[in-house]
Amino acid sequence: MGKKNRALRKAGNIPAAIFGEGKPTEPVTVSAIDFGKVFAQTGETSVIYCVIDGKETPTLVADLEINPVLETVDHVDFRRVNLKKKISAQVPVRVSGESLAVKMLGGVLLQQVQEIEVEALPQNIPQEITVDISTITEVGQEIKVSNLSTSTDFTILEDAGRVLVSVVAHKEESTESQLERSETEITTEKVEGEGEEGAEGAEGEAPAGDKKAEPAKEEAKKPEAKK
Repeated sequence: MGKKNRALRKAGNIPAAIFGEGKPTEPVTVSAIDFGKVFAQTGETSVIYCVIDGKETPTLVADLEINPVLETVDHVDFRRVNLKKKISAQVPVRVSGESLAVKMLGGVLLQQVQEIEVEALPQNIPQEITVDISTITEVGQEIKVSNLSTSTDFTILEDAGRVLVSVVAHKEESTESQLERSETEITTEKVEGEGEEGAEGAEGEAPAGDKKAEPAKEEAKKPEAKK
């Protein structure tokens, strides 16, 4: 613990802690090599048995502290679990398949959820939730939690109407359409403006015979100015 953590990491170990199930938090050390091999198979959703003094403790990885420079694991938090008691956990969402709306219609796929919460016995928590996007054949369609297949091993705790994946129109196409509409509106305004100016010019223009009357008006104003 404390300053000894740096020395432990240099020796190829990872400082860790085991907590939960109403028991005190227990500081432990795990081999970085061993943990890397196990975690590559289990991730954060499968049970890992930590052996301490010959006794196995079922756990789930609750948190990882990653070194931002070396990209190595600096610390691990293991959560004790009761294999006979259901718990909730966040499970990654993985997209599979191919959407005709993306491939043929130029739509853009948006994965709006990266994880969803499920409830199950620790050993029944799925490693991932797969979303098949081959069912999306038109731009604007989406896949919600309610569209996922059900399982007897776990229960999804998310709202049934929550959108997981959707396909929307390509942004550039939308921008081009907006520009085309704007250019059309500007052209229409110019045409209308030219017509109004022409009409004003036609109404305001004096006949040739009336133009001589303008100097007379100016002369009529001069005596008033002298007063």
